[in-house]
Amino acid sequence: MKQALYLAAIAAYLGSVVYPSDALDWTVSAVSFLIVVIVFLSAGKFVRTIGGLFLAVGFSLLAADKASAPEMLRSFGYMMNVLSLFALIPLIALPIELGRYAVRVQAMVRRQVRHSGMLYALTSFLAYVFCSFMNLGALPMVHQTIRPSLDAFPIRERDRFISRAITHGYSMPVIWTPVSPILGIVVEMTGVRWSALLPIVIPLSLFGLALDWTIAVWVAGRTRKQAGAGSAAAAEMSAALEP
Repeated sequence: MKQALYLAAIAAYLGSVVYPSDALDWTVSAVSFLIVVIVFLSAGKFVRTIGGLFLAVGFSLLAADKASAPEMLRSFGYMMNVLSLFALIPLIALPIELGRYAVRVQAMVRRQVRHSGMLYALTSFLAYVFCSFMNLGALPMVHQTIRPSLDAFPIRERDRFISRAITHGYSMPVIWTPVSPILGIVVEMTGVRWSALLPIVIPLSLFGLALDWTIAVWVAGRTRKQAGAGSAAAAEMSAALEP
């Protein structure tokens, strides 16, 4: 039910962008309001409390502005552009899947990457490079490229491993890349030239990436030592139990 409503809202919004009309705008608002109601009723107590507080404040501001009931309904759906963006971003990874680039990367990883620390560094580096000129599009591309290679390493929580590697690498160039919305807001609010920030923020970004790699390699080495110590202890115990 929820997925169908999400798809209907996104389709109506995209349709209103291509062919603007009042009917589609009303459809987006009505479906968005229905989504809010259904999600609110099915959410937990804490989420309903916070959500109810925001809804109460929003309706109070609209009432103070003497907005009519149709205008209150039309207030829903203004953030549908963000939801549509997140829904369409995974499509960017389709060329990687169709071109079987992940298989080639997996073969390269098996030949050259020796432990999970190096794999972590490779993943965060790809996220860093892709985010520098693609921003949100880097997330599905790196995930689709690296995820098949995780099966070759003894990693317990693979989803947590790859999500941390991608997000850490993704967050580093956000402070300097021109495609970052946050940087654009900062430059606009402060009036500082973007070129004047680069000598400061790029070294900080690279230092953060190097520090992240260092921690990842150290954690991987400690994990290998613990695994080796556990294997040695198990071997000694089995040898002692033999007649």
